Amino acid sequence: MKYKAHDYQQYATDFIIEHPVSCLILDMGLGKTVITLTALWLLLFDYFEVRRILVIAPKRVAETTWPAEIKKWEHLYGMTFAVAMGTAEQRKEALLSGADVTIIGSCILYNLGIVFLCHCSRIGNNRFIVILYDGRIVIGAIKNIFICLLHTICSIGSIITL
Repeated sequence: MKYKAHDYQQYATDFIIEHPVSCLILDMGLGKTVITLTALWLLLFDYFEVRRILVIAPKRVAETTWPAEIKKWEHLYGMTFAVAMGTAEQRKEALLSGADVTIIGSCILYNLGIVFLCHCSRIGNNRFIVILYDGRIVIGAIKNIFICLLHTICSIGSIITL
């Protein structure tokens, strides 16, 4: 599908690109995911500022929404993704796959182990440069993830929240 950004969407995309820490607050259905993916695509393939992106989202959103959005939009062609869900081996394989975007469910991330995530964020080419937090997650359940991210902030280029 062809993406034609509205003015507010273009503004939000530019904001994400220009600010290493950003928060996008828009109502449902206004394009938060495509705005963010557009900015990330540009950072990956136009600006070459980003290598790996970790998306943390609720289970259903991680399994369906993010992969569907990446496949849906023509301008995102070339962006690879892996969904770190399923068995422990499947999750590990996805995290270490080298995909441009790795999508993980917040409950899976918590169960997988915060220490493993931080370890992955520092492994050579597998280092995550952007951490994207889909704000639909219950914050109380994953506060330890953010404590860990704060400790590894030096190795993470950007944090984006939706």
